[in-house]
Amino acid sequence: MASELEVVVKMSNIMLDNSGKTDSRVVDNLSNPAKKMSVLEDQLKEAKQELAEMSLTLKLSASSLENQRLQLDTILDNTLAGIFVVQGNLSIVRANRAARNMFGITDGKLNILELFSDQDEARRIIVPLMAEHSNCHALRETVGRTREGCEFPIEFGLATMDHLGWDQSVWIFSDITERKHIDARRHALEQELVQARKLEALGTLASGVAHEINTPVQYISDNVRFLDESLADIFSLIKLYRQGLGLEKSSIDQPKIVSTIRNLEKELDIDFLHEEMPQAISQSLEGIEQVASIANAIKEFSHPGGDEKNDVDINKLINTTLTVTHNQWKFVATTHLELDENLPMVPCISGEICQVIMNMIVNAVDAMEMTRTGGQGIISIKTRTAGDFVEIVFSDNGPGIPVKCLDRVFDPFFTTKDIGKGTGQGLAITHTIIHQHHDGQVSCKNGANGGAEFLIQLPIHQSENQGAER
Repeated sequence: MASELEVVVKMSNIMLDNSGKTDSRVVDNLSNPAKKMSVLEDQLKEAKQELAEMSLTLKLSASSLENQRLQLDTILDNTLAGIFVVQGNLSIVRANRAARNMFGITDGKLNILELFSDQDEARRIIVPLMAEHSNCHALRETVGRTREGCEFPIEFGLATMDHLGWDQSVWIFSDITERKHIDARRHALEQELVQARKLEALGTLASGVAHEINTPVQYISDNVRFLDESLADIFSLIKLYRQGLGLEKSSIDQPKIVSTIRNLEKELDIDFLHEEMPQAISQSLEGIEQVASIANAIKEFSHPGGDEKNDVDINKLINTTLTVTHNQWKFVATTHLELDENLPMVPCISGEICQVIMNMIVNAVDAMEMTRTGGQGIISIKTRTAGDFVEIVFSDNGPGIPVKCLDRVFDPFFTTKDIGKGTGQGLAITHTIIHQHHDGQVSCKNGANGGAEFLIQLPIHQSENQGAER
């Protein structure tokens, strides 16, 4: 009995020592076994109660953790984005339902690179991202591949977890097929809107263009009529010359023919014809060139073009657009051009840039017409190279833009023009064409000496992302 009691005492003391509650009475009362047993029973009862409470707490914690795990699994499996947990060696250790469905994953171990259409390109993108040890990375667009080999556009991002001491990373994938379709439809609608605006502008400019063509056509017509009449007289004179030279078979009265020739030369004023006919021909040729220039400008301006960018001479586009819009601005302003002769070619859609240039010119003309009190307006256009960009600067001596409106001029349907004068689409379309279609920039400010100034920047080299998008 004593030995069993000693064992119980030792075990109790160990338990109590571990709980930090060793009672000195256990040691002090070894001489009184009955009292010692009572103390031990009380302490064992307390220890059992604490163990029971700890067991209950652990069960509740385990249940809570299991509920949280189930909740997290439910959330992940009902998330539309595909989520992968990836080891440092790029092997997938976990995937939610959306990820499995997106890539057609059923079972088996996979490397995350197998989900990309171009694994070499994916590795070039991923390895630097993994090396950054960042818990947040910007989304990237590329092409994914299902287990069956079907390719589709994806957007993905990743976050490493090594800051938590885990050699893992979380990858989030989105299937952007529908978004690409929407973007394509939006782009098509934008193209239609740009073309509609261009044709609307041509309709507005039609009377002016007709006048521009009518002027050279008029003097071409007058010159041709003059040449027609003059040639008839000249051929009559040539006939007399032939008779005088004996080239005609009819009988020849030499003195009479000479007299007739001299009278006809005097009547026709041969010296006048000799001077005027070459000038009439020269003027007619110039007029034909002018008409052809206007026709070609209209053809180039109104051509819808396509989505593909080609190397374009910006200076030529400016001159083309000035030709088409000449009748609209010539009564309001003069143009001052400072075009860099060494300007590099720019990859762009020429029809869209013509639309932008026309919007800038028409905008300046409308502004000057609203406030003109006398004097001629000035529209200045400059081109220059600035680093990797070609810059086009449009400025005028009009009223400028109200300061409160500077931040809104590119908003759709916003206009400072009188009711019925503008729709507020011109500058919005300009912003879309430059910013979204050409990866450029457009900004505006008021000039130091008054008037508005617009700066357009177009990249000289087309970026890879931009090329892929187009």
